[in-house]
Amino acid sequence: MFDTINFIKTLLELCGDYNPEATDDRETYTLDIGQKVPILLYSKQKAEYPQIRIQPIIEENPIYVGRVGIYEDATQFLQRTGTSHTYLRRIRSTILVHSKDHIQSLEIRDKLLDRIHKFVYSQVVYTQNNEWEKVNNLYINTKYKKNMKVVSVLENGNRLKKVEDPTEVSGSWSIDNEKITVNPINSIDNIEVAQICNDGLYFHDGTLLRDRRFLNIKIAEITQKDLVEPKIYTWRIQLLTDYIDILKEKQSKPQGVNVEWLRKK
Repeated sequence: MFDTINFIKTLLELCGDYNPEATDDRETYTLDIGQKVPILLYSKQKAEYPQIRIQPIIEENPIYVGRVGIYEDATQFLQRTGTSHTYLRRIRSTILVHSKDHIQSLEIRDKLLDRIHKFVYSQVVYTQNNEWEKVNNLYINTKYKKNMKVVSVLENGNRLKKVEDPTEVSGSWSIDNEKITVNPINSIDNIEVAQICNDGLYFHDGTLLRDRRFLNIKIAEITQKDLVEPKIYTWRIQLLTDYIDILKEKQSKPQGVNVEWLRKK
């Protein structure tokens, strides 16, 4: 299906940290520069400065790619499920940085550009460690901790689901400041832990850009807009994104067709 909502949410989090507990739009996505700068969709909301405004889709060009291999959503077991029709969308987006202070506008712009590049250049390594301690149906390993940028856990190449408490969820895992806990599908023997190995960033749910179906992001243009009244310093950042949409098919038996006769042909 075409999934523009996934694209927009990813673009918002690309620009700032996501707070799922927030009750105010100005606190849901923020960029921390010593103070939290709100990240908002371009709308008629009252302007308060500093702020970042996003126009997610200025223009787009869908290109039919054909049938390619697909996998389950990143929040489930990552298993190949067959092939499906796929579109590549080249999407142009605009990010606007607004501030009443010129130096602050530069600080926000540079922090934003740095954040985008860290998502684009994230690199992952897969490691194995046999120091697992079994506790009931769970396995605990103190060699992995929350500050080690663990993004996913795989068993036999299948991505396990990250949860708060894996006790009752087969094929799941959790991590805190002391340990990682895994509830495997079948066995702990073939567990791999994926970690960011550079200064790269990942999303709040442990996914990377490619997990969100972002194939490529290019910063196409950075320009400073003319001052407006009252004096607001504005930077415009143009992004070009290659984004994949997967159209899953429902297989059904054709009505009025003798399938057995067709097989014999």
